[in-house]
Amino acid sequence: MTRAGPALVLAAVALAPTMAAAEIRELASRVADQYRAAGARVVELPARFLYEDETIALTLPNANGARCVTMAIVGARGLSFHTIGADDDDEASQVYSVAGAVELSSCEPRGLEQVRLRSDAGRGALETVVAFSSDALPPLRAVLPERVGGTPPPAIDPGPVPPFAPPEKRAEAAEWIAKHDGATVAPRAMASAGSEGTGVVHVQLERGCHRIELFSPELRAGRRRGRLDLDAELRDKKGEALLARDRGESADARLELCLGERTDALLSFAGAAPTSQIIVSRAYWALPATVPALWGTDAQRRIAGVMRAHHFVPLQQPVALYEGVAGSTPIVTPVEQGACYVAVAAATRGTPHGVVLRAAVGASEHADERGTSDGAALVSFCTRDRDRVHLTVDARGSALAWGLALYRTNGAAWEQAP
Repeated sequence: MTRAGPALVLAAVALAPTMAAAEIRELASRVADQYRAAGARVVELPARFLYEDETIALTLPNANGARCVTMAIVGARGLSFHTIGADDDDEASQVYSVAGAVELSSCEPRGLEQVRLRSDAGRGALETVVAFSSDALPPLRAVLPERVGGTPPPAIDPGPVPPFAPPEKRAEAAEWIAKHDGATVAPRAMASAGSEGTGVVHVQLERGCHRIELFSPELRAGRRRGRLDLDAELRDKKGEALLARDRGESADARLELCLGERTDALLSFAGAAPTSQIIVSRAYWALPATVPALWGTDAQRRIAGVMRAHHFVPLQQPVALYEGVAGSTPIVTPVEQGACYVAVAAATRGTPHGVVLRAAVGASEHADERGTSDGAALVSFCTRDRDRVHLTVDARGSALAWGLALYRTNGAAWEQAP
């Protein structure tokens, strides 16, 4: 096993601004045409690229005596940014983009000379149209209604809630899905809901991965069906540590978790039909024998959890193991040409706030930016003609340590027929 220390590497990459996408240019041209049609003198500034967490300045051309100036800035729909004044803390002077577009206008002397933009989310090209006129121009919402709003269509009444299948049928369908996913389905249990539709039951869970689903009869309000929304959560037997939670807006509740050791837990639910019998269905997957044991049971459950999320079950032991601590840690590891691999990283100690795993094979990059909520991430890649892979673990947390297991899923050299 190799112990990789955190690396302090600072890289500065300068990228020239790219041209705006064709759609953005078309929208900017439409704005410019509308301003010209209203009698304005129009100047289209060069496209600018706005990076994440960046602030840029746009200098307006000379007004040449024009009374009013209007500025339209258009970017990709998912790009979010806002304008800032001379005082960064002056929130009153800030204007936020809507669907990647923002408009500024002023008919005051020296009203607009320079505009600063700050990125809020995303990155991309911006097209800027500046118009000088004697009077105010049509608002941007009238020129680009698809970007900055319009009159929404009237809401359609969906009608009454359609009937659900009986709880037994819904449980049967869920258990069929679990069986075809390789699970062992335990005998169903029943739980009693109180007058408020709530209840608590004690469950014993073995080491491994579990799926617990709850099914309630329909709600009834007179002759009209009510909206069924069953929520549930699982805590340790003392009721302190939260193990899993479902607070979605589904008629049925589903909890999924992996455990490194046998656990007694309390299953509580709410939103069921009052004084009804709730079906509790449980499916179980054994912990893969190929999950490393040297980092303890807590790390095992995290690794098993991210494997379940990606439907990955390794058949062989990992070919390499690495360890590290909080921060960004690069790892260069030898690999077999023409093979495919899966790398799994998980917190082994401390309180994780996020684990990101990246793999670079030549010009090909693979990443798990989201990972799991309890500190694990997984990436897969194939080596082609490369014999090295560059792995990077970005781990955040308190007193955090992590472990990484590298699995080879197939190898062209030893699987090829002679």
